[in-house]
Order: sequence, then C-alpha cells, then structure tokens
Amino acid sequence: MTQTYQKFNINFSKTYLFKNKQIMFIILSLLTQLSYGCSVWTNDTFYITATPGEIVDIKLDEIFRDKNIQQYTISPKSELYSLSNPLSLIQQSQYNQIEPRELIASKLYKSSGYLDITNQITILSKAQNKYFIEYSSLMFENTPDIDVVQQVNVKEDSICYDTVQVDLLYIIECNNVDGDYFTILNKDQVQYMAIINSQRQQRKLDQLDKFILRNLYYSLELYQLQDNQLVLISTLNTELIRQLTKDDKFDLLIVDFKFHTNQQITILNQKGQFICLKYMNQQNQWELYEYLQTQTTLPYAYDYSWKYLQLVIISDKIIYLRQISTWTQKDNLNFDQNNKVQLLQNYIIIQKLKSLQILNFNFKEIQSIDIQTQGFLNSYLAFDSFLFFDYQNFYAYTINQENQQILRFQSNQLINEYQLFKIQKQTPYKLCEIKCYYKVVNIATKDIYQQVQVSNSFFKGGLLLDEQQSLQFTQPFAGQNLKLEFTPNQFMTVQFSRSKKVEILYAGDPKNIIYRKIIPEIGQTSFIEQNNDLQITGYLCNLIEQQFQCKTFIQTHDFIKLLDSPLQTWFAQFYTYLAIGKDKNIDLYCNCNDQFQISLLTTLVMDSNIKEIKHSFSYLLILVDQELLVYQINNSKQRLVFRHLAEKVYTSANLDQVWIYQKKTLYLFDISDNTKLLWFTYLKDYDDIEVGVTQNQFLLLAKRDNLYQGFVYDYQNLKYAYISKELDLSGYTELKLCLSCNSNSQFIYLEAYKNGNHLLLIYRLDQIAINSLFIQFTILANSQITSNEQNLFITNSQMLSQYIIQNQDSSSISIEIDQNYQQVKNCEIIKLSGKVSNSDKNQEIKDVPISLINRGINLFGIVNELNFNYEKDGNNSHCFDLGQSWYSGQAFQIDLQQGNEDIKLQKTLIKQQQSIEYSQSIMEYDNNTLIQLISNKIIFISKEDFQITEYQLDNQYQFINILYIQSNLIYLQLIFNKQYLIKLLLFQNSQIILLNGQITYNYYIKKASLINNYFFVWVDLKVQIYNMNNEPENLLNYALVNDINIPLQEGSMEIQYIQTNDVYQIIYLDEGCLLQIFSFQISQTQNAHYNSVRDIGEILREKLLYDPQNQICRNLFLQKNEIVVVISGTPSYKFSLIIQCQQQNICDIIELNLLSEYQQYGKSYIDRKYPSSYLNENILSIIYQTDNGYDVLLYDLKSQNNKIGPKLAIAHSSSLFKQSQLISFVYSYKEQLHLLTSADNIQKLQHYLLRRSPQVCVDKESVTQDVKFLLRNSYQEKEINIKLKISPKVPPSPPDPGSDEKRGFPLWAILLIVGGVILLFGIGITIWCCKKKKEKDDLYQSIP
Repeated sequence: MTQTYQKFNINFSKTYLFKNKQIMFIILSLLTQLSYGCSVWTNDTFYITATPGEIVDIKLDEIFRDKNIQQYTISPKSELYSLSNPLSLIQQSQYNQIEPRELIASKLYKSSGYLDITNQITILSKAQNKYFIEYSSLMFENTPDIDVVQQVNVKEDSICYDTVQVDLLYIIECNNVDGDYFTILNKDQVQYMAIINSQRQQRKLDQLDKFILRNLYYSLELYQLQDNQLVLISTLNTELIRQLTKDDKFDLLIVDFKFHTNQQITILNQKGQFICLKYMNQQNQWELYEYLQTQTTLPYAYDYSWKYLQLVIISDKIIYLRQISTWTQKDNLNFDQNNKVQLLQNYIIIQKLKSLQILNFNFKEIQSIDIQTQGFLNSYLAFDSFLFFDYQNFYAYTINQENQQILRFQSNQLINEYQLFKIQKQTPYKLCEIKCYYKVVNIATKDIYQQVQVSNSFFKGGLLLDEQQSLQFTQPFAGQNLKLEFTPNQFMTVQFSRSKKVEILYAGDPKNIIYRKIIPEIGQTSFIEQNNDLQITGYLCNLIEQQFQCKTFIQTHDFIKLLDSPLQTWFAQFYTYLAIGKDKNIDLYCNCNDQFQISLLTTLVMDSNIKEIKHSFSYLLILVDQELLVYQINNSKQRLVFRHLAEKVYTSANLDQVWIYQKKTLYLFDISDNTKLLWFTYLKDYDDIEVGVTQNQFLLLAKRDNLYQGFVYDYQNLKYAYISKELDLSGYTELKLCLSCNSNSQFIYLEAYKNGNHLLLIYRLDQIAINSLFIQFTILANSQITSNEQNLFITNSQMLSQYIIQNQDSSSISIEIDQNYQQVKNCEIIKLSGKVSNSDKNQEIKDVPISLINRGINLFGIVNELNFNYEKDGNNSHCFDLGQSWYSGQAFQIDLQQGNEDIKLQKTLIKQQQSIEYSQSIMEYDNNTLIQLISNKIIFISKEDFQITEYQLDNQYQFINILYIQSNLIYLQLIFNKQYLIKLLLFQNSQIILLNGQITYNYYIKKASLINNYFFVWVDLKVQIYNMNNEPENLLNYALVNDINIPLQEGSMEIQYIQTNDVYQIIYLDEGCLLQIFSFQISQTQNAHYNSVRDIGEILREKLLYDPQNQICRNLFLQKNEIVVVISGTPSYKFSLIIQCQQQNICDIIELNLLSEYQQYGKSYIDRKYPSSYLNENILSIIYQTDNGYDVLLYDLKSQNNKIGPKLAIAHSSSLFKQSQLISFVYSYKEQLHLLTSADNIQKLQHYLLRRSPQVCVDKESVTQDVKFLLRNSYQEKEINIKLKISPKVPPSPPDPGSDEKRGFPLWAILLIVGGVILLFGIGITIWCCKKKKEKDDLYQSIP
C-alpha cells in the first residue's frame, strides 16, 4: 500500500523561528501523508445505489475511525449532495410580496393542544401608510405559504406595533392621538376597542387559545375572547405579584414575558427576577408556580422551556443557563439590548443583528448563520428545530445530534453510471480519504448491487475461533430479498439466513390449535394459545439454542372463542389484559385477581359502535365511529385521557405516539404528556391509506386507483417528518398491513398477493429502497400472523411455524468450524466462494478472503517428538529448555503427568518465601538494591536477602512516586498546596537529603527522564525540556529551554537521542495506534520540531487482512531500534523502527517492520485506567482484565524458539481482586530473573524466581520415553503425548591417516586443479572481449 509524503521546504530567519515556534510547529506538521484505512471499510470505499428522489444520509462520524471533530471536505462540488454541519435545512420557501412592504411583526398561533407553537402564521406589514394582515389559509407543514393578504383599516394617523391571531380574529395593537386601541379584524369587518395607554414604546402581544396577554411594562393585561368579543378579565400588576410572592420590594418592570402551551406565563423583570404563574380561569385568580432571583441584575432577554425545565438569560456580558435546578454561565461575551435568545431541546440560539449563533448547553458555538436582516425567529422548544423568516424567505431548520455531520445524497433523475465523490477529513497529522460511488436506478430494479467491496468485507473483524457467534459480518450486496449461499470447504460450513426457524419444546398437533397471538412486550417472548376445547394457555418463553423453552403462566378452561380480529387485542401492563369489542361494549379481561386465570375485569361502554382496538406502550386506543378514545388502564381504574376525531388510528407497542387519519390529513400526537400534536401532513391524492410504524421511520401505504405506493417517512426529528424514499410495490395486489404485527420491531409486515400466491413481505425501512425488502414468505391463505420484536409466529391448520427475524447482518450468518481444524498462527487466511441471488438475479462470489483468528484459547500439541543432546561434562544431571515450539495456546500451567520417574519438570515461576510491602512505585536503585516509595517513606531493599532500610520523608509533602534515578539522585513527584512538584532526594553515606529547590506544575507529571545535560518532563499536553547547566543536583538552576506540544489523544511516550545528528526525539503512540515522532534540536535559536507519522493500525490491517474493531494501543516501549506496542483486543507486536535523518532535525520513519507478535488471551482486554504493562530485563508483563479480576502474562522478548505462531506467555499469575494498580516487576540479580507481583495479595509484593522457559531435567545419561504433559488455562486443559529423547552428543570419528592413499588421488587436489582451469579460462575470455570492444570503439570514432 503506497503512502505519499508531502514535504515543504520553508525558509525563515532564526529570529522568526524562535519567536513563532507555535507557527513553525504547525507548518512542519504539514508533512502530511494521505492515509488509507481511515474508514470502517478496509479499502475506504463504499457504494450508494439510490432511487429517484430517495434521500440517503451518511453520518460521517460513523464511517471514520477517528472520532475527533475535524473539518470534512467533499469533492467534486455537486448539487447531488449537501453537508449539514450540524445544521440541516429542511425546506426553504420564498415570501412573495406583491409590492415592497415594511414587516412589523410575525407571529405563530399558539394552542394548548400542541406540544409547541402551531403551524399558522400571521404577519403585520405596512406599505404607503396602509397596514396589512398576511397569513396562510391552511396550516403549513414545514414553511409558510402566504396566500392571503388583507388590508386593515386602522384609525387615521395610527401606528401599529404587534398582532396575534385568536380563532379567526386578528388582533392588532395600535396607537393614535386619541390613545391606544385594538383593531379587531374579523374577515372583512373591523372593530376597534379602546385599551389603556402604554407609557413606554415597548409593545408586545402574546396569545394562547382564546387568551391574549398585553405588556404595559408595569403590568400585564389578560384578555379572553368570549362570544366573539374581546374581554379584559385580569390585570397582573406589581401589587398582585407582591401578594403572590410575599416580597414587598418586588417591582414588575417587565423585560419580557411569554405565554406557554401548558397555560403557564413566565416573566423576567429588570432586576433579574423570574416568575412563573398561571391564571385559573374558573376561580378567577392567579396561582404562583415559581419565584426566583436569578444571578443577573441587568437582563436583556430570556427563554423558558416548561417541558424540560430550562431557563436561559442573557445580559451585557454573560449568558446563564438553568437546567432543572443546576446553574451554569459563561462570561466575557458581548450582547446588546436588541439581541434575543431562544431555547431548543438541546441547544441555545442567540439572535443578533447579522447572525444566528447556535450554542450547546456547555455554551460552545457549534455553528453560526449569517443573516441579512434580524428577521423573525421561532424556536420549537420541545425539538431541536426552528423557523426563521428574514423578510425574503422562510427557512425550516433542524439540528443534528451534536458533533454529527450528515452527508445527504438526493437526485430526482436517474444516474446510470457511478459518480465518484471523495470525502476527506484533515487531522493534524494525516489526510484521510474515503471514496463514495453514487448512482440512481429505477425503483423497480431487480438487479444486485454492491454496498462495499466484496473482498475483505464479509468478516471485517475476522472470525474468532474461540467465539464464533460474535463475528462481525457485513452484507456487501444490496438488492430485494437477497440470499447468500456459500460453497462448503475443508475448514468450515457457512450458512446465511435472515430468518431462523425455531421449535417450541411442547409443540403439539397444529390441528388442535385454533389461535395463537404474541403479547407485545419489550424484552421477552410471551404468547397466548387456544385449542379446539377453547382452553387458553399463556406461555412465557426463553430462546435457548434455537428452541423456545416455555413455562405456563395463564391457563383458563372454556373461554370464549378468540379471533384474529381488529376488535380483539392483548397487552401487558404488569398484568396481562385482553380487550374484546362488540357493538358498543368492550369487555376487559385480566389475570389481576388470579395470575393463573384470566377473567372479566370490567366492561367499558361507548357511545357508538367500536371499529378497532389497539394498544400503545401505555394506553388503550379505542376507535369508534369517527372518534378515537384513549384510555389509561390498570386493574383498579380505567380513565379516559384523550379523545380526537379520527377515521383511522395507528401506533406501536413501544411508543406512546399515535397517528390519526382524519379528512385527508395525517396527524402525529404524543399522548404521553397531556396529548400534544407533534406533526401533520395533508394527503389529498389517495383513496385510502395505512400506516406502519417502526423506530424513527413509518410507512405510508397509500392506495389510488387500485394501485399501491409505499412512502417511507423519517420522523426522527418529530417537528419535521419527511419522505425519505418510495418502495416498489408494483405487481402486488390486496396489500395490507399485517394486523397483529409491527410491535416493538424494526420491521414492517405486509400481506399481499402476487401470481396467485399469498405472501408475507417483511421490510426494513432504515435500508435504502432497493434493499428494503428484507424477507418474503409464501404462506397459506387464512394463516394467522403475529409478531413482536424479532419473533414471528405463523399459525394455520397444517403447521405451526416460529421464526426469529435477524435484525443484524452478523446474526444472519452461522458458521460451523471443522472439529479437527487446529490453528497455530494468530491469523490464517482462507478463501470462501458462493453466490448471491434473489428471485430474478444471481451473482457468483469467488475467493473472498476470510481471516481466522486464534486468540490463544485452544491448547494442542504440534510435534510428536522432542530431541535434546548435550556435551558430556561429567555431570549426571542435565536440564533442557522446552521452549514453546511443541504446543499452541496460552498454557498457564504445564505439568508432567505421573509415571515419568526419570524426568522432572522445572516450571518458569517458583514462589519464594519472601514478600515485601505493596507499593505502586518500585524501581532498581543499583545492581544490588531495589527502592520503594510508600507514602512518605523511602525504602531500600537488598536483592540478596530482602533486608530493608527505611527512611522517613518530610511530612509536609504528599509523596506520589519515583520519577527517575540518576546515580545517587532520586527524582520524586509530590503534592504541596494542591500543586505537583518535582524534588530531588540525595542518597549518600547511607543518609538521605531532600535538596532545596523544586519545579512546580498544575498537572500530574506522567513521565520524566534525563538525557545528556537535559531533563525532560511530560506534563499535561507538553514535554518541557530543562537545561541542567551541568548541575543536576540543583533544581534551582534548571532552565526551561523548550516546550513540545503533544497530541490531545491519550497515549504513551518514549524519548531518545540520536548522536550522529544531535537530534532528540519524542516517540508518541496514541490509543488509535498512530505513531508520531517529534524530532528537534535543542538550542537557543531553534525551537522548531519536525513530525513524522505512521499508522500502526493501518500496517497491521494491511498485513493481517482483517480489521479488529476493538483494537486499542495501550503502551509503547523503545529498545534501541525496536519498539514494542502493547495492544488491547489483538496480539501485541514488536517492530523494527528505522529512522533516517537529513539536515538538522528532519527525520522520517523509513521502515516499520513487524518482527514478533505476542499472543493475546481470549476476550480479555487491557484496562486504560492504570499502568497495564511493564518491560524489564526483556520480560514484557501485560495485565489483562477479566470478569473477575486480572490475568498477568509474562513474555520473553528474547525468545527465538517459536518460529510458526505468535510468542506465548512464559509465565502467568492471576488475581481475583480488583486492585487499584496491579504490580508485576521483573529484575535480575546474579544472572537470575526475579518477579515481584501483587497478584496474590493486594497488600504484598510476592517474590518469585522466574525462568525464561520451562525445563525438563534428567539424572540419566540417556532417556527415551513417551511422556504426557498436561496443559491448562482458564478455558481448557489438554493432555499432550510426546516422545522425549535425551542423549549425549556422539563425537565424530577421527580421520584415518591412510584413507587418502586408499581412495586414490585426493579430492582436494582434484578440486584445486579444476578451479584453476576455470579461472584461467575466464581471464582469457575477458581479455578477448576487451580487445574486441576497443576495436569497435575505434571504428565508431573513425566515422565522419
């Protein structure tokens, strides 16, 4: 895989470099490589095959590996796509003025029946001293369509300020020389109503239902429309509020007020006091809900969300936000009194003169919109949506989830050839590029298309041999009702099915079963069954190995006969209920009194005949003639909570949202909170409709002239639902929604007929249109169909069928590995072949590479015989390293079975009697001594006999750890006055001295090291470099000479010095496996550094041909020209690192070659919270976290005896304790390795002797014996039989002095003579060739 480096040669003066080191860092970082492997697809390529008009959204943060927020670039520019960042423009419509007019006010009508303001707009405008009311004659869906402009005859010389709509009346506040008055427009008639004069220019009207609020600054007037007349019913003034708040110093002095759709009124006054109250109309009194002194005394504007209890206020320099009871603020801003603020569900909009600024609730600006005029902004507080009117256009916007940028493709025309678009994401160190191919095909196509490249896409995470069910399968094809078939091979059998048939253990004769219905419940499977004897039985089931194992929870004899009817529905709310409708009555049955018996609870009587009964998540929905009744049901009470005119009603069992169809209009209501209208759309063009609901999408099944159309709406943003695609339903007849399906499911079930066959069609609405027909079943007529979540039951007189519908690609695949298959390597590549097909087309699949992953679980032998020879040395006892080349798998314990008296086994880990106190900070002080820091004590430990010498440190400090040791100077990190310090401890003459001087930081010090005369400190996001001025013991004399900024991402670091170039290097590996090397020289005039980058994850993906999804680089170790990378989720690796430096500090990574891999262990992962690996004496300790504790695996980096598979652990210890930090410290003493570990005891460091390999020892001169080794890990134990041969080396026989004479002429003489002849022949040929060449050259030179 080619990698391109772009290098820039830039010349600056030394002074410029010194003063602008930050700029220089950025410029040098432009040595950017075009990086591959940036996406979740192996080859960074995907395909979109859409249909005309289809909207396809790509969430960019989900397709790039790097989740950090960066800027995306799409090329080439095209009208085929748009990029939301994160604001999405849903619709834009033009405001058509017949003549130029001054726009004075714009208001949306408010109704308490809506969750937010309604889609009815009123505009007050002025032209040539005439006033006009403009409005839409119908409610608009997304943006207004002003189709009525009506002149208003106001009094002479009037100025008008504001307007509201109340029912069909338009109320306008005006003023002339006679005083203030309302102009009331009722169709073509105008009335005037005198009102109290306002003493200030500030005017505002607000409205809810039939009520109007008018602002007088010192008071609020409340009007009500009664019998088409406007009546002042109350005045809210300072005196009244003082009585309500019991605050005698309160002054109203209104800054702003709002009328909310829950009938509450909020006010913010000039002193920053916030009031929430409500007018109780029947009692003719005000009720106070909240009185609050906010944190500002000079507010400019506010907004309040009653649904989410959010309050936002802006003042001159500060923005305040309260969420429920928690206040936050941001200072040093700049607002003026004309700025406005409005809330959305998750965002804040600041409206300024020339911009709209969108902030999140942490006050971070996520986007800004430039506007020409201040315009009118209407936010929908219960959603992340708003409507903006800039005097020329209306804009309907929605905001995506924060940090989520969506690339949207749409074309109304066919595009026959794939169009290439490149999606690039620039990070500080690399340019990531993804290729997207886009085409648009006919909606009725039956062809099979690609979604991603077939190669390497099937199992991108590889197939785990020890956990085959957790595979990650990606369907690379798109098409209707696709099937995959794989050709069996010698390694495995692979099967694909989007539905799996399962059995019920009790299954009886289907002829006796007349009724089955799944009860819609989230997270469990229960169903009701009725037999010929009218006995009903309820079963609660668990799916275990493709079988439903069920227990009975209801059994009732001689029950009424149940039918598959819209007048009967089952639902569960703590108890199990059955509602049966007949005529005007609903009999409600329940197992409330006897949980095993179901009996009549009550009968609900309606005013008209019942047409249909449904159940949402919490409510019973009853459709009678032209009306929907919503009941809240429990075992003791049944309460009507909502009613609405309706012809049809639809819902889902996991939502409290209902779709109501009435008079060619489809409404979406939220019935969970006082029943509010969320959205609506007009459907004038269809004879009939049905609605099928899934999460975030719903299907509108429309019928016109006996033809069916299926439109998929995206309603993820509830305020702006839109058609995302149309489904191809051509060729089907008698289409209808499955009556008892679509509950808690991602699927839509349709029944239809085609070519005389009765079909069940299962659609996934979240797929592209050509991929939406998920499964097709042919079923018998009169079959009962019922579903919930992934379960589908089909019942008829001939058979009972149960299916699990697989909602994920990965669960559609089942793999059976050959039982005899054994794998030594971590990754082996095999090839799969097969075909993909649907009812019309098929394609071959050839040689698809699949990576089989061995994670070290399986134990088995790989040799039958081990031979050892030794030189005779007079000793009878000899030991031999067994190594790892004779078995595969992580063997935590190796034992020699009984019966092998001549052979003894020496293990790698031998527990000793000694232990020392636990400490997180332990190092080698010198060849004979260890050093520990425990609390405020320094402890020296003799390696020979574990004798300790303890010294008390100064108690005014809190000592944390030992950072570095240089000779007798010990660098310590400590805390003093909430700051982190580095201090020096001098140890000489068996005494310790805490030296004067310190280096102080505000952050924890992660690493410190000393190279030459420089001291390096990694703290926060910098490496600070100090010149020690040849006085390492004097911290006061350390001079800071350089700061190197390092990446924001968590990672690990090493520092090295390249003497030949006088270059220092910081080697940094982040958790995303990006390796960066910062090269720099230390001088007074040159502070710039050069950055070279390589992606280790990309190198591994290229070499191993699989893409582990959970791969995280946890640690980095540097050893001369090699690095060891410790990884969670895959093996760890050792690479050779070759760096080439050119002039000054321009150093690039030339080669990064994989040398060794160190086997992982199953699904264990490496925790990031504490140090998870250590490297000492070429022993790598990796601490894996398990469900119960930790596994500590020790690897020998020097081992060369495993040539086939990955290096295995030489030793293992486990801990059943969740420790704050597990210690595994290896050191050497007198050529013997030792281990101190806290695995056994969290309060101790236990001492072990450590060998690099287990050994077999014998006391005989020769042994030939069949031995049996027992290998164990936490998953398996396996016996391995090996023939072991041990014998002394046989010395070669001495040569016979007369052998040459006996054999004739000596061989060496013959070889010598032949070699001489060949040499002389070669010399002769060379001389002849040279002579001929000279003659030829002379000939060329003589030609004129």
